[in-house]
Amino acid sequence: MIEVQRALHTVRSPNGYGRFDGPYYDTWWDYYGQRVRAINQLIQHPLSPAEKLPTLIREVAQHALDRAKDILGHRQGEAVLIHSDYCLGNLLFHPSTYQVTGLIDPLDAEWADYELDLIHLTKSHGKRFHLLETYQQMISLDQDFELRYWFYMFWTWLYYYALIGLYDAQWYPICAERLKNVMMERGLM
Repeated sequence: MIEVQRALHTVRSPNGYGRFDGPYYDTWWDYYGQRVRAINQLIQHPLSPAEKLPTLIREVAQHALDRAKDILGHRQGEAVLIHSDYCLGNLLFHPSTYQVTGLIDPLDAEWADYELDLIHLTKSHGKRFHLLETYQQMISLDQDFELRYWFYMFWTWLYYYALIGLYDAQWYPICAERLKNVMMERGLM
């Protein structure tokens, strides 16, 4: 499974970061920052009081956005192909060899920072199989990966909230606390 994902990540964009049909951006934050700012606008200014997220989540979101360039601004490598939901639930396996035979649900596939794809390795029981750890053993991730991991995890779940109204009252505060804590450890809070 990890070998298939790494193979996806070797496919480089000829045009930069962005959706397949463009527009394209030279830097990761120029592209991804648009999504983060739009989500933050939605959660800071909900359309109705019923859509108001807890204070912790809104405060962490604003602070993370304010420090986003410190967190992601240096991510200037080549844009690569990511699935954007690469998890066990979106893979098809051969029934006897368990080899990956297919990949489904590429609706949010894009040219992006490959680390954005890594947060999904812990979904669909991927944590049980140590998929993220396996990926980390194959490729060296720097000391700030944990910060980026929780930044991506937090904003990805808020993306689901913005897109389809998905809110998990237990998981969202955990993501907010983890991001807040790692930002504090790095002197970003």
